[in-house]
Amino acid sequence: MTTSIYLRADGGPQMGWGHVNRMCSLAAIMKGQAPVVAVATEAGAKVFQHNNSAFAAVKTLDADAAGHCYSEWEGVNTENSILVLDGYQFDYTYQQQAKALGFRVVLIDDFALGPFAADMIINHAPESRSRYSQEGIRFCCGTDYALLRPSFYQRFKEQPRRKQQVLVTLGGADPQALTGQLLNRLLPEHRNLNWVVVCTDSFAPEHRQQLEQMAAGSEHMTLEYNVSEEGMHRLMMQSSHALVSSSTVVLEAWASGLYPAALCYTENQRIMFEGVCNGHLAFPLQAATAQSGFREYLQTTPKEQDGMEGWNPPAAIRNAFQQLMHA
Repeated sequence: MTTSIYLRADGGPQMGWGHVNRMCSLAAIMKGQAPVVAVATEAGAKVFQHNNSAFAAVKTLDADAAGHCYSEWEGVNTENSILVLDGYQFDYTYQQQAKALGFRVVLIDDFALGPFAADMIINHAPESRSRYSQEGIRFCCGTDYALLRPSFYQRFKEQPRRKQQVLVTLGGADPQALTGQLLNRLLPEHRNLNWVVVCTDSFAPEHRQQLEQMAAGSEHMTLEYNVSEEGMHRLMMQSSHALVSSSTVVLEAWASGLYPAALCYTENQRIMFEGVCNGHLAFPLQAATAQSGFREYLQTTPKEQDGMEGWNPPAAIRNAFQQLMHA
């Protein structure tokens, strides 16, 4: 019988917050199934502590120990516990060492590049299952296992009141300052739309200043800072269009009933980008051709999504973990 579920992820202004946010989503899903303990270096631990209602405990790792499996878990009762890993530093060697310590290992993956030593892999990108061929692993792939924040599982329970509004959210850090670049190209041509732009404290100061100047000079652009889960859900339900990164946020936009325009600008977004676009959950937008691509996006009618009445990722995820617990 499983004693605890340990969630191991890091985050920060350069790395972004996607790994930590997915773990918060998983913690909310698994609350009450077993004690859930979050483990991270300082920046990630602060986010976990802010969402502490789902955790039995939050452990802050010393930076010197981070990334070294045996050092990270020294003194921890790992036998019959589940370790969930979300981060690109948790390679095959780390997974092997974790299993040697007695963990059952779950990997939240974006790349589909083996080999893997994990017992179970979650990749919630559409059409991702076909990218894995290794045997002896349970694969939980596609939107049936989408790790979204709780508000976004209400896809078919609300009727939104849409405005002619474009929501722009390109990640919690946007280290490439892509938000400002795209708005410079798109705003002048589309003043008939209202633009709501999400910005966080993790944006570079000069990028925030650029966006503030753009908002001050335009009656069609509004900046929203450090938007909460509930605030993001509200903005998505109000908007008619969205411009998003090919990360979990594209699934949250789709789950809010939007047909978002998705951008792919880092390699870890590639599988999600191809999956949502090939599956007609999102429109493929390229930064280099953003102006013509956005015009096409506005004229595109999305395909109806069929067979989603029983869509319940939390139940599917809990079931997969229950099977692993009793294996």
